[in-house]
Amino acid sequence: MGSSACHYTKLNYCLKLKDQIICDYSHDILTSKQDNSINDNNVNKLLKLNISDPAISIINEESDYKIIILKNKQRNILNTLYNIFNKNNNASDKHEVLVSYINGEKYIGEWASKNNQKEGRGIKMFQNNYIYYGYWENDKMNGEGKLIKFKQKINDFNIIFNDNTTPFYYGTWKNNFQDGYGKETWHDNSFYEGEYKNGYKEGKGKLILPDGTEYEGEFSHGHIQGNGKIKYKDGRTYEGSWTFNKMNGEGKFTWPDGRSYKGTYLNNLKNGYGEFTWPNGKIYKGMWVRGKQNGNGKLYVSESNVWISGVWKDGKRIKK
Repeated sequence: MGSSACHYTKLNYCLKLKDQIICDYSHDILTSKQDNSINDNNVNKLLKLNISDPAISIINEESDYKIIILKNKQRNILNTLYNIFNKNNNASDKHEVLVSYINGEKYIGEWASKNNQKEGRGIKMFQNNYIYYGYWENDKMNGEGKLIKFKQKINDFNIIFNDNTTPFYYGTWKNNFQDGYGKETWHDNSFYEGEYKNGYKEGKGKLILPDGTEYEGEFSHGHIQGNGKIKYKDGRTYEGSWTFNKMNGEGKFTWPDGRSYKGTYLNNLKNGYGEFTWPNGKIYKGMWVRGKQNGNGKLYVSESNVWISGVWKDGKRIKK
């Protein structure tokens, strides 16, 4: 299983959400083999972030690693990490370690000696230059943490903790997946804040796109689904029901010039019964098919204060 990256596209009045799992480290398999020949003279050398070239996938089945147990807490990176996540979770069976994986990835932080795995507060640097810092439990990202999606190697730890412009996810994690409440940004400056479940946007949230379009409402399995409101940069708005990123069901669409439609939608198009109102007071009430008046309906003409009934086809009245 690898990470996916699906981009959004807009269709007329539609917003298609990027539904990507930012990371899926489902094969973080380690062995307990240690290289005891490494001594303290190598610590500073291994602390450098000499990460290998980016890989196609960030999932790796690691067969070996080297581990150094740090003898003191004077490492600046750990001090900074502990200041950010200052909850008291130090246990007697934990060590502070530096782990160097055979694939070039590195981990520095707390380590459970009883089962040789990441446990507590720590930082991991992945092959693709992504960096996660936060809490670990049972060798997986669990609890509060931040994943930063760097495009290049990072050799300055201060950048890790102080960079707020590089795409990231910050929030709660469960078994290596975003789970709970979090914030996320992308390279195109899209922004999401809201609820997650098993790595997907799930529940209520707010999504802002680069052009200023905003959606606020419900999500399901990474899709816009349920009830929600979208506001476009030009002032158009839709509030109502969504299914798989499209307007489906009952909703109301308004335009900045005063036009409005209230009725049913199917795949972003007016379909079924609906009422359309113009700024001059004219009103159409009736049936729609694929975005146009089709079927029985009636039109209110405000100038003469009369209703005209008839049958419409492709937006035109063809029969009285």
